[in-house]
Amino acid sequence: MAKPSPNFAVKPRTIIDSCANCQNSSKLHTNQKMNAHQTLLEKIASLQSQQFKIREQGDVLLDCWIAQSKPSGTARTDNSHWQLRSRKPQFGGRKSKYLKPSEVGQFEEAIARGKELKRLEREIGALRQKVERVEQLYG
Repeated sequence: MAKPSPNFAVKPRTIIDSCANCQNSSKLHTNQKMNAHQTLLEKIASLQSQQFKIREQGDVLLDCWIAQSKPSGTARTDNSHWQLRSRKPQFGGRKSKYLKPSEVGQFEEAIARGKELKRLEREIGALRQKVERVEQLYG
């Protein structure tokens, strides 16, 4: 029976890692602390500017998707209908809205903008937590 291979996971370098030239392995130099803090704040500012640009492009739909549905019941047609669906009631208190085939592309773009905004918000949240950690450690 073959032995399992050892785990060679490499620890990624974080903001709180030590300086290679110091004996004190738990602290960074003051200028390195400030640089790390400043770069985090710059990343947050750039992500916020990206958010602003996305919002300027047009409508944004969050937690939505487009689905095709076939009529049920006594309907005698095989034509499918496009529906804009949501997890939350957004369309006049409803969670779904029928679309014309010509509107589908426009709503797909709005959904893509919403997904990008959510991704940017998650990134900004993670960076803000890192900033808070740096401020608590070296504040």
